[in-house]
Amino acid sequence: MTSTIPPLKPSLESSPWVQVHRNTLKEIVTVLKFDVHGNATMLRMRRADVLKMTQQAAAALGGSPHAAKQPSDGTPVGPSITGRLPTPSHPHGLSVSDAQMVHMRDLRKLDYAFVESYEPSIVVRKQAILINADPIRSVIMRDCCLMFVPDTNHALVDLLKQNFHDTHGEDDDNQMAFEFRFLANDFERMAPIVNSSLERLASAQMSSGELETLRTLKNAMNEFESQVNGLRRVLMEILDNEVDLHLLYLTQSLLEVYLQDIHNTKTKVALMLHRIQNTESVVMLKMDAVRNYLLTADMLFTLIMVCMTFGMFVTAAFGMNLTSGLEQTQGAFVAVLAITVLCAVVSVYVGIAFFRKRGVII
Repeated sequence: MTSTIPPLKPSLESSPWVQVHRNTLKEIVTVLKFDVHGNATMLRMRRADVLKMTQQAAAALGGSPHAAKQPSDGTPVGPSITGRLPTPSHPHGLSVSDAQMVHMRDLRKLDYAFVESYEPSIVVRKQAILINADPIRSVIMRDCCLMFVPDTNHALVDLLKQNFHDTHGEDDDNQMAFEFRFLANDFERMAPIVNSSLERLASAQMSSGELETLRTLKNAMNEFESQVNGLRRVLMEILDNEVDLHLLYLTQSLLEVYLQDIHNTKTKVALMLHRIQNTESVVMLKMDAVRNYLLTADMLFTLIMVCMTFGMFVTAAFGMNLTSGLEQTQGAFVAVLAITVLCAVVSVYVGIAFFRKRGVII
């Protein structure tokens, strides 16, 4: 059965609010389009064009080779989002007509012009899956995928092209549905970030700037842990939502695999954060030891200066222009000097012994 795609009605753009809205926000978005073979094309599109593309993909079900056949009683049966029909093993197979179309509000959640960072989510729409898990923001359709990127020169572009091409190049006869392959590619995108953080921390050496480095790594790992927890929460919500499971035509065991991968990643992040905290504690202990050493040295020099002040007092006393009767005494100078130095040394020794007994000097 063939069907023509009805032309979409142009949106009303004569409203004053729409004009102000158009002047305030950029309408052009940068999109990286992937086909089922992993070929990437960089496009500059209006958000309205992206919405129109998703609506056309949903409206083209009538001409799809996987379109549902009408049963003998005339009851319409719609295919799932992957183009499959309900089977006896899946008696609750839902028609795609039960799912909502992609709305503009759904696309705004993926647009960098509207939202810098957003809570991770996987939204099921008619013939489309919308994934928002920073840095992945994508719209997955039956035969293509639209990836929102900040700009054409962003580092994410080359990484996505390489990973997507490698994923599809391993097995050209891969029978896994296109949506599932791209979901796997999305989640595997997080692995290099964790590995890079592990290598950076493992190769770090103690230095004067180690505490600042640890602070930077800790902040990055905390942010990544938040993303992992968000993805885990999204998968748990989908597992608890029977409607989304049927619309995605996903089995619970498949999502359990993804959930297990996320749990493993979460465990690695938790261990890494624990190692960072331990290293931070070691650095702080070393800094405390250095600070205590400096305080001890300062106390010793202060004690020596106090003891030398006694000798300076004796010197000042004999330096006055008064007759003491010792000027003509043989050996008086040597005796006074020896007694003064001896008293200073004994005072320093007694002071060090006293503070060491008190535990101030280790």
